[in-house]
Amino acid sequence: LDSTPSPWPTVSHGLAPSPRWGSFSAPLTTNRWWQNLTLGSTEQTINALPYLIRATSAGLQGCTPIKTFAQTFIFTAFNADVTLGAQETLGASTVSDFADLSVTVQWRDGARSMTAPIVQGMPYLTTSYEDYTPRMETVHAILSVNGSGAGIGSVHTGARFEVFMNTNQTWVLYASSPLTLTLDS
Repeated sequence: LDSTPSPWPTVSHGLAPSPRWGSFSAPLTTNRWWQNLTLGSTEQTINALPYLIRATSAGLQGCTPIKTFAQTFIFTAFNADVTLGAQETLGASTVSDFADLSVTVQWRDGARSMTAPIVQGMPYLTTSYEDYTPRMETVHAILSVNGSGAGIGSVHTGARFEVFMNTNQTWVLYASSPLTLTLDS
């Protein structure tokens, strides 16, 4: 490679890389579909269709896009249908790995971690837990779990849960081993 100094001046960008880049160092990749996960607030949305995704301090948030349009514009709005998080405090997320069509986001606190692989076109929202207690939240009312009533305090045990909400959406939760799902407020 040529060792001749560049004729162009070196300029620092006004928006410095955030800690959400994890252990990656410069030069950092740019113009990625998931780039919003590393910019500004962690509340930025990425489009991994069929879901819109956010990595927040509460966990991995997913929603089915809500189309808003008029004669001169169209956009998709974000409403967190589900949040996959933990009972314990997660803190900020970092990017731990990426490729052309995927990014892996991780929340760490000492030996505990929650990891979420996000892939373009993924049919599932996935998280894996190490020493965290899984938690699923929604802004919607849960009407039933596995076809039975889902009042506050109801308990459901298994490795597969069909969660039916008042939006007429059904989200299916899978666990690698049986667990107890308790509905709270």
